[in-house]
Amino acid sequence: MTAVYTTPVVATRTLTVASTNPSSGVSITVSPYDNNNVGSGTTQFTRTYSNNASVTLTAPATANNNSFQSWQRDGSNWSTSLSTSVSMDGDHTMTALYAGSSSLAQITSPANGSTFGSTSVTFNWSLGSGNSQYFLYVGNSPGSSEYFYNYVSGGSTAVSGLPSDNRTIYVRLWSLTGAGWQYNDYNFKACNCGVTTQIAQMTSPVNGSTFGSTSVTFNWSLGSGISQYFLYVGNSPGSSEYFYNYVSGGSTAVGGLPSDNRTIYVRLWSLTGAGWQYNDYNFKACNCGVTTQIAQMTSPANGSTFGSTSVTFNWSLGSGNSQYFLYVGNSPGSSEYFYNYVSSGSTAVSGLPSDNRTIYVRLWSLTGAGWQYNDYNFKACNCGVTTQIAQMTSPANGSTFGSTSVTFNWSLGSATANTFSMSAIRRAVLSISITMFRVALRQ
Repeated sequence: MTAVYTTPVVATRTLTVASTNPSSGVSITVSPYDNNNVGSGTTQFTRTYSNNASVTLTAPATANNNSFQSWQRDGSNWSTSLSTSVSMDGDHTMTALYAGSSSLAQITSPANGSTFGSTSVTFNWSLGSGNSQYFLYVGNSPGSSEYFYNYVSGGSTAVSGLPSDNRTIYVRLWSLTGAGWQYNDYNFKACNCGVTTQIAQMTSPVNGSTFGSTSVTFNWSLGSGISQYFLYVGNSPGSSEYFYNYVSGGSTAVGGLPSDNRTIYVRLWSLTGAGWQYNDYNFKACNCGVTTQIAQMTSPANGSTFGSTSVTFNWSLGSGNSQYFLYVGNSPGSSEYFYNYVSSGSTAVSGLPSDNRTIYVRLWSLTGAGWQYNDYNFKACNCGVTTQIAQMTSPANGSTFGSTSVTFNWSLGSATANTFSMSAIRRAVLSISITMFRVALRQ
């Protein structure tokens, strides 16, 4: 057996160091030495490092009388410091940019850090030199452009629609130099010149009061600085079972409200410059609805015994009820014998048992507040036919047959209206038939 040893392969990365204005001959300090024990060099040159090594590059302040501007990594702005570090997590090109005959555009007014006088501002800037194009960002954070994002020219551009709440506004002015896009950053304060905002408030009915009917007109102050209004009316804070819509003019009528003295919640929304805001209110619904009395059974009397297997149930209609439903069953709330809508205060139910069991009846009423019920119980009639199963009358039980042919005689018994007794008689007949068959076999 031969032991074989291999050297692990370590990933390496290539660092390319370049420059512009001039494109060569710039001495760059490099630390640490690369994998080949080579460090600083003169542009353009390459170095090889292990994966994720950190390398520091330092450029001179001037090269060929041109001033250092910034570092770019792989063509993107990286750092404006003479010294910068780069992690070799891949192959990278670091380029030292020098101004040459170019100078970037600079904003001349408004003064950097000043406060705008209105929501419209004219930015003026020097064109610089050696620049072919300009671009302007105006936004809420450095490098953002919520308010303006476009090419500009001529050294002056008006920007409108700026906020009026004294926030910080960030401006980035780009210049396209021979070495690529470069920029200067500025910040200002938005004017404190917005319209004072006051959200709408309910003026009537008075908060906490009781409505006089199921239709109510809500009145409110329009407030100030508000562009739209929205109204909720419901059974809980922020709900809208009764009303959900845009409103205007400071007054809106809402109908179809309940009449049971419940609490009604109202939310009045206002759209301000900062978004939707609201005030909440609560009221009591009027106590003006029709008095509700649910239906009650009038006959048969509760607890009584039915006279047959068919019964007519009669009940008072009550008041304020729109529908009725009836259950008839073997336990409270069950419905083995009847389950249906009923009307007019009377319903016949047939097919009830005849064995004196307890029968449970539930009479439902649909009120304005939902379904409600009264429960009743009765005794089924004891009115079934008495059952007596057939009995053999001859030959006498235990006697000896006189021949191989025998006539069996039996009493017919009596049947009931229920299926269980009929089944018993059928089983008796079947038993006799089987007995006859067995006797024949013994012979």
